[in-house]
Amino acid sequence: HNGDLVVLVEEFDYVRNRGVISALSFGVDDPPPRVVIDPGVHSSYPYLFEAEGEIWCIPETYQAREVRLYRALQFPDKWEHVATPIKGLAARDSTAILHQGRWWMFLTDQDAGPNTKLRIWHASRLTGEWKPHLLNPVKTDVRSSRPAGTPFVVDGVLYRPAQDCSHSYGGAIVINRVDDLTATTYTEVAVSRIEPQEYSPFPDGIHTVCAVGDTTVVDGRRDVFIAAAFRRELRSRLARLVRS
Repeated sequence: HNGDLVVLVEEFDYVRNRGVISALSFGVDDPPPRVVIDPGVHSSYPYLFEAEGEIWCIPETYQAREVRLYRALQFPDKWEHVATPIKGLAARDSTAILHQGRWWMFLTDQDAGPNTKLRIWHASRLTGEWKPHLLNPVKTDVRSSRPAGTPFVVDGVLYRPAQDCSHSYGGAIVINRVDDLTATTYTEVAVSRIEPQEYSPFPDGIHTVCAVGDTTVVDGRRDVFIAAAFRRELRSRLARLVRS
């Protein structure tokens, strides 16, 4: 954007136990990371894309039980909430793409197991009425269902990155080739796998892979001890013991 690489990320506060969407800019004059979207509930997975001459973002807001669509008024710092494509669903990692003249949104449902069952919604317009796929859930597989970044097209074929959560959340990424996508049918096949590098600074997982133009951003995982998270989890477990 204007010659700079701008990445939107989840910035998680372990004391408040809540994430917000922040912007990181990499250019000549790099401003510090700053919060750009805070809907008042935990926010993560800021899915960023361009359409209709605008820049859009769908952050995960599953605690609100809805999927929210934001449009940039002044990218990346100013956004407006313009639509709520899906209501009443605790959607995880909603990922939208315009393919063959129709909008498709891939996601999982927190209430039905966030890592296992792939669901699809579709619409004729981005801000229009979204409908659930006839076969939802279209796939049940903890190894390759939950979205993991931007779908992409190669030689006319659609590919969809997904998380492999069979051993741990965000453990690896599987690339699925979508062979059949209509309002009534869906078929995909896993064709490639991306694993964390043992000797990299982030050896414990790889969560997303997202691309724009010639740039690809990979979200790696490193497990560390965080005192605030430990204290919060300890208080939660003690409270459950008292209630029981």
